[in-house]
Amino acid sequence: MELAEDLPTFIKSDAKRIKQVLFNLIGNASKFTYSGSITLSVSKKSNDMLLFKIVDTGIGMSESELTKLFKEFGKLSSSENRNKQGLGLGLSISMKIVKSLEGQIQVDSE
Repeated sequence: MELAEDLPTFIKSDAKRIKQVLFNLIGNASKFTYSGSITLSVSKKSNDMLLFKIVDTGIGMSESELTKLFKEFGKLSSSENRNKQGLGLGLSISMKIVKSLEGQIQVDSE
C-alpha cells in the first residue's frame, strides 16, 4: 500500500461503503492476477477528493471486455477467463456506491 504524505487525517464520507468498494475492486484484481502484484495507493486530488488507485499485473482486458466490466452478472468472454466465476454484482454495486458518494471509477488495461 502506498499512502501520500499529504492525506487528511479525517474525511467526510461513508467509511463502510469505501471499504466495501475497495474490497470488491481488490478482490476482483486478485482473481485475475496469477503472479506479480496488486498495489493500492491513496493520494489527495486537487479538489480535496481522495484518489484510490489499484494497479495489478493481471492478465488485462480487451476494449470490449472493459465495456462489460461494471454490468450486473457480467462475464468476460476471453478463453483465459472461461473457467472463472462471473463478475457478478460486486463491481456493479461498487460503481453505484462510488456514484452515490459523488466519485467516479475509471479502468485502464494493457
